[in-house]
Amino acid sequence: MVQISAAVQHTDAKPEGGRPLPSGVLAFLITDIEGSTQRWEAWPQAMRVAMGRHDHLVREALLRAGGHVFRTAGDAFYAAFVSPSEAIAAALAAQQALGREDFSEVGGIKVRMAVHAGPAESRDNDYFGQGMNRCARLLGIAYGGSSPPAWARAFRTFARSTPRSTTCRGR
Repeated sequence: MVQISAAVQHTDAKPEGGRPLPSGVLAFLITDIEGSTQRWEAWPQAMRVAMGRHDHLVREALLRAGGHVFRTAGDAFYAAFVSPSEAIAAALAAQQALGREDFSEVGGIKVRMAVHAGPAESRDNDYFGQGMNRCARLLGIAYGGSSPPAWARAFRTFARSTPRSTTCRGR
């Protein structure tokens, strides 16, 4: 049984923005561009510009929703949130912002995203543990370019049906 609650502890680690990393039970959001390697090979100059726009839009959405960006790798962002609703709101905002951009010069881009809440430990400005590991596994089965209306429906359903403290039982 995993207890998901709003309780969050802060550590001395300070990521982007100088705010301490939260720890405990957190919601994680990981993003990744599908097929970016092929795009870099086909359109290297255009990808530099496209990645700058992508990075700005995604980072802005994550930070505005209260996220702590604790790692980037290539075109991927890793962010922690104190609540799943904040992570889902950030994913929705990022997908909508990306959807308004014209990335046709690189054949378009589709960004896959995964959100998962679970226990984690912060160490050396990074996260480790079950919550982070499961989010990474979910990203492996996600697909990019999911429809913003689908994200909005998922967010509204989650927000209406989930109390501040939820117990989830696994098999």
